[in-house]
Amino acid sequence: QYRDTTRVNGLTAGDYGRNLMRRLNDTGPNAWAGATNETEYHPSFVTMINENGRLAGRNYGGPDYEGDPVCQCQDGGAEYQVISANQAGSRFFHLRFGRSSRFANGHVDRTEYTVVITPYRGHWRVWDVVTREGSTRMLLTRHNACLRAAGGAQAIDRCFARAPR
Repeated sequence: QYRDTTRVNGLTAGDYGRNLMRRLNDTGPNAWAGATNETEYHPSFVTMINENGRLAGRNYGGPDYEGDPVCQCQDGGAEYQVISANQAGSRFFHLRFGRSSRFANGHVDRTEYTVVITPYRGHWRVWDVVTREGSTRMLLTRHNACLRAAGGAQAIDRCFARAPR
C-alpha cells in the first residue's frame, strides 16, 4: 500500500523506496552491498554513525556499529521488498521493508523494519532505521554518550553490553 503524493526531485516516497529496494536486491555495479551509501543518509545520521566508529575506535580499537542500517547487513545476501510507504507527520515518511535471508540449510529468516526518510536539499535521505530493537538513532545517541563518558576498558565493555548490534 502506498499513500504518498509528496514528490522530492520528482520521486514520491514510494518511488524512492522501490528504487532503494532495487539497489538492495541488485548484485551488479549499482548494488547497495559493498558500496559507500553515505549520500543516501541525512548528514546528521552519517555524523552519528561516524562518531560511533571514532569513539569506539579511540576507546576500544574498532567500530561498534558495523552493519549497514538500511540493508540490516554487513555484506548483502538477502532479498528485500517494500511493504508500504506512508507519511508520518509533516516531514517524514515510513518505508516498511521486508528482508529475507536464505541459509544453506534451507532455513529462511524473515524480518521487517522501517526506513524513515525525509526531504533534504532536494532529495530523499534516510533519517533513521527502526527495527525490533528500536530506533538506530536512539541506539547511537545512547551508545555514543556512554562511550564519551566511559573511562577504561571495563566501562567501555558495559557500553557494548548495553548496545544491541
